[in-house]
Amino acid sequence: MTAPNHQLLYLSHLVAGVRYDVFAAICQVSRRRNAERALTGVLLFDGHRFCQLLEGPADAVAQVRQSIASDPRHEFMSVL
Repeated sequence: MTAPNHQLLYLSHLVAGVRYDVFAAICQVSRRRNAERALTGVLLFDGHRFCQLLEGPADAVAQVRQSIASDPRHEFMSVL
């Protein structure tokens, strides 16, 4: 029996002064790391705000949540 997937859905804002093209770097690293952790999801970015849904094993979701919360490139993280 496999463990149930857990989800994380959050919104955040790009920190003032951080260039919007940081999104490409975030995607490149996240794709690799998420695959290693068996996480799937979607990351949306409109040039100012992020919206991400992650799904996978509970421990992996918790680790990524902590990493996202401490990332200095965005602020005002709201978990939905």
